[in-house]
Amino acid sequence: YPRWDVEDYRLAVEAGQREHAIVAKATFNLDDDDVTDATALVGPKALRNRALTLSKGYKGTTYYSLDVQESAAISHIASIHKLDVELATAIKESPRLEDAAKVLEGTEQTEAVKSARTVITELQNDKGLDAHIYKRLAARIPKFLYFDVLSNARPSEH
Repeated sequence: YPRWDVEDYRLAVEAGQREHAIVAKATFNLDDDDVTDATALVGPKALRNRALTLSKGYKGTTYYSLDVQESAAISHIASIHKLDVELATAIKESPRLEDAAKVLEGTEQTEAVKSARTVITELQNDKGLDAHIYKRLAARIPKFLYFDVLSNARPSEH
């Protein structure tokens, strides 16, 4: 930002009139191992593509973006937990995890149903499919570092 705008920016942020600025943004292409690990519970089709976009602003919060498809995850869950055909068809028609959870709650609680509900509950507890996948990738994600005054750093610290 131009120096003359810094104070206006700071005041606007403090007053809640604007969000903190995003100062770094990067898009990474997930490799095969990333996709396999990240989608172990939900199947590889839950990711529409391999792009993971990260951004970070002056607030210090890292934001992420993944293109996910809940319906593909729900279909995968129905398939691997071997739900009976009628129930599997019913939850595959659910567009969201919350809808699939309601369908499973309203049926006989067989071991297959309990197992599928456990996975869906885990996804919901993780705050959604994209958050679940991001959480599984967390250890592999590069860290954003911000240096505001490099001139004060010693050469050995660069």
